[in-house]
Amino acid sequence: MTPPNDQNHAVEEDGPFQDVLLEIRGLRTYVASSGQIGRAVDGVWLDAHRGETLGIVGESGSGKSLTALSIMRLHGENAEVVGGQILYEGTDLLKLSDDQMRAFRGARIGYIPQDPMSSLNPVISVGKQIAEPLRWHLGLRGKEARARAIELMEMVHIPEAGTRFDSFPHEFSGGMRQRVVGAIALGGQPDLLIADEPTTSLDVTIQSAYLKLLRELQRKNNLTIIFITHDFGIVANLCDRVAVMYAGRVVEVGPTDTVLLSPAHPYTQALLEALPDVAERTQRLKTIGGQPPSIFRDAVGCSFAPRCKFRMDICEQEDPSDVALGSNHRASCFAIGPY
Repeated sequence: MTPPNDQNHAVEEDGPFQDVLLEIRGLRTYVASSGQIGRAVDGVWLDAHRGETLGIVGESGSGKSLTALSIMRLHGENAEVVGGQILYEGTDLLKLSDDQMRAFRGARIGYIPQDPMSSLNPVISVGKQIAEPLRWHLGLRGKEARARAIELMEMVHIPEAGTRFDSFPHEFSGGMRQRVVGAIALGGQPDLLIADEPTTSLDVTIQSAYLKLLRELQRKNNLTIIFITHDFGIVANLCDRVAVMYAGRVVEVGPTDTVLLSPAHPYTQALLEALPDVAERTQRLKTIGGQPPSIFRDAVGCSFAPRCKFRMDICEQEDPSDVALGSNHRASCFAIGPY
């Protein structure tokens, strides 16, 4: 798999979080299927700063989850990272051996999957599953591991933790299972927590409590959080900055208030226009015309051009470069120039 050349990217200005923990530089992860090569992640440039919450949004298939899995190097056998760098405090994770990455994963970077039921072992008690990373990364055994696992269960507000240690995943509600995978992710005391749509299967009340818990854990542990979601309401309430992904690339990134109130990229504008307004009675919701492009497409021109109301001739011929818009805000679009 050979990647094409990278597009140009604007340098982000210093914001309120100036200590960069994670730098993603031109990440490309391609997927092989039926003899074809798909550009699922096609040149992602993104930073995560210590102590901040960075939201990543976009339609299904935009590359959000595969970007997260590429950071963890859990992207599966049919996918391959073919270009770029993933720098964690200057260390390129893509150059680590499997053993080195195994030690890094969990101890430095925690991961909360979208579906806890598919990631928890149904025949092992939740307490033992929480204790496993404590053995791997902290060297705890026996009573020490059990005591620390119970502390983690209490930290994520699982009631009667001492008793529930020996319970199995099917004996927990969806919200409690989500807290269990959160406790597992935090067990190795990581600095970075990647949460991949962890609230998708939760009802509104449980979702609110879970987000409050994440904010509490972030303050206590000075965590950097990358939060992947479809929900702009969560972004508005939780995230300091937001990156908008489309067709495997970040098309806009900036402070949450700036992006939500003054979106620069036509795709970001279209996403926000499609949100329902509860104060306005309407017969029909707004939609984004057309379909997201196939990852197996010929990568010529702007990937959003076929759906964009501001489309120009150049959009179908060249990829737009990033434009720095100030205040740590950038977007890639010919309509916002200068070109």
